[in-house]
Amino acid sequence: MACCFGLCWFICGGSIVGRSVGKVVFLLPSMEHGGAEKVFCELCQYLYDAGHDVQLICLDKTGGLVDVYGQVPWIEYLSEPGAHAPIVSRVIQWWKLRRLVDRQKAKRVVSTITGMNLFTLLCFGFDRKVEVWIREASSLENTKSGLKRVMMRILYRFADKIICTSDYVAHQLADGYVNKPEKLELMPNPVDVSRIVSLAQQPLPSDINIESTVPLLVAVGRLVPAKGYDVLIDAVRELTKRRPVRLLIVGDGPQGNELEDLIRQYELSQSVILMGYLQNPYPYIANARVFILSSRWEGYVNVLIEAMVLQRPIVATDCNSGPGKLLKDRMGMELCPVGDAMALANFIQKELESGDVKKDYSSLVKLHDIEHIARFYLER
Repeated sequence: MACCFGLCWFICGGSIVGRSVGKVVFLLPSMEHGGAEKVFCELCQYLYDAGHDVQLICLDKTGGLVDVYGQVPWIEYLSEPGAHAPIVSRVIQWWKLRRLVDRQKAKRVVSTITGMNLFTLLCFGFDRKVEVWIREASSLENTKSGLKRVMMRILYRFADKIICTSDYVAHQLADGYVNKPEKLELMPNPVDVSRIVSLAQQPLPSDINIESTVPLLVAVGRLVPAKGYDVLIDAVRELTKRRPVRLLIVGDGPQGNELEDLIRQYELSQSVILMGYLQNPYPYIANARVFILSSRWEGYVNVLIEAMVLQRPIVATDCNSGPGKLLKDRMGMELCPVGDAMALANFIQKELESGDVKKDYSSLVKLHDIEHIARFYLER
């Protein structure tokens, strides 16, 4: 829960424990396995455990996190799966959400994920009965729809605050998406160091064979074009011409079938394995000879910080929003060009030849821990 402390402190305006701040409602479209959903669920659990009046409202009762959190008292769903046609569901949910927030006399609603942010602003952005805060963790490269960008330009101006997870996202939104730059608040995503270390100590499944002679490469993230896994698989094809390696990609997503086809095409079924979504990826990261971030672009690279917590050697691309400011600017590390499979293979090869040495990222990890985040907002 420490990973949410800074956000809790900021939203509640002060100390978390023992301080009543009135009802705060957090909004999600669903309970899918995503970084934003995870942040809000952990945040609500933390606030609830600290005795605060908090509610998480989800539009749809779908996604793997429904089973993870079960029937906790701070979650409410507006629709069961398939109850209505999608457009009808959204109209009903708009009405239900307004009624529910009004009945609970909430002071503030806090939304995340671009589509949910737009929905929230359509619900509450014009009547000013409650403050509307939105969290934007996704860079504009992920918003392909021109209509959605137009809606962002119109509606984001009505938000009371926009929480951005990186300078890059904030700079993008400052260019025509907000009417007052002071509405933008920068808040990088913190991580729960003790939780990650504890989970990383769990054993790997027996079918995962860690051979010292075959270096284990690990990448974690959704199977989407932004992550550049097609480039990473191509890089592994090049690497296997030089030496045996094994790549585990942890995550699921719409590009799964395409990547499976690529693995078969390259005859890499013994060298590249798509693991699917795992609730606990940390033992895999902890056992990685090299952790790889092959992204074309990012919103914020939480998984990179988690790899730093576990002191793993890292190879990362110089993509927008993420590794540049962390690894290149602060640690002087060289980053791989985006989309270049041969260069990525060379970077991985160089790291493998350097020896399996734990890396000291403590100065970067400290920027994301609970004490630093709390002190940051206290000073502000």
